[in-house]
Amino acid sequence: MPIQEKEKDFSPADESHQVSQVAEVTAVPNFPVSPLYSVFLKCEAAYAMLLKSSLAIFSILLGGLMFGQVLMRYVFNSPFLGIEEIAEGVQNFVSVWSL
Repeated sequence: MPIQEKEKDFSPADESHQVSQVAEVTAVPNFPVSPLYSVFLKCEAAYAMLLKSSLAIFSILLGGLMFGQVLMRYVFNSPFLGIEEIAEGVQNFVSVWSL
């Protein structure tokens, strides 16, 4: 992975501080890459977006399942059957893919 030097900006009124150099590691190179590597980077970005979206959706679904379970169990005295197993599966998916 290429390391880019990035300067921290300071306000002109704060001249007592010197501009420091901070090494920043990036996954996307800032130089021309081969067409095959460019396709790989696009696929990687699409995969990352898919994971982020699915994590958000499954997290919302998990909250909805838990709310529905509490509502059905304590308000209507008729809990869902097997909801704990479904919620555990969703929670495992979210926890594994959020690493």
